[in-house]
Amino acid sequence: MILRSISILGSTGSIGTQTLEVVRNIKDIKVSALTGNQNINLLEQQVYEFLPEIVVVMDEKKAKELKDRIKAVPTKVLWGME
Repeated sequence: MILRSISILGSTGSIGTQTLEVVRNIKDIKVSALTGNQNINLLEQQVYEFLPEIVVVMDEKKAKELKDRIKAVPTKVLWGME
């Protein structure tokens, strides 16, 4: 049973990846949202592992590339500051 949810800002950075490591070990936390800047390869892996509802990438071009890559999952891809 999932009791808590979390959003990870900067999930591809050192603190974000460490936070996701903690989430892996605590089974009752749902990752609701991930954000990243440029490393969409790692962000793609994180989306497939954690299946967040939303993923946000700063760069629109990178976001659209990620959106094409993760068509198999229902995660919504957004970009920019909004």
